[in-house]
Amino acid sequence: MTNKQENGVKNIKNFTQKYINYIITALAFVVALAWRDAFKNFFQNNKYLNSYGPWIYAVVLTIIIVVIIIILENTNESIKNIPEDSTSDKRDSIDDDN
Repeated sequence: MTNKQENGVKNIKNFTQKYINYIITALAFVVALAWRDAFKNFFQNNKYLNSYGPWIYAVVLTIIIVVIIIILENTNESIKNIPEDSTSDKRDSIDDDN
């Protein structure tokens, strides 16, 4: 394969990966809207929580989202700290065993 063809393949891969990420983000947004409606419905139908108005809904949802963000950031940092050589070595040893 020539250098020009390799660049073309690389560009197509990058293009495809970006659009897959966009689609995943859009689908996650749809899921987030569904969860928003579910939480909103739960808070509206619960007499105890409904008596506090939208403030308790906002506070509880904010706390849940902040905890999820912290967990995701910590997971992302843990993944970044994994040396790339160690993952390829493990894959190679697994392939060798089979």
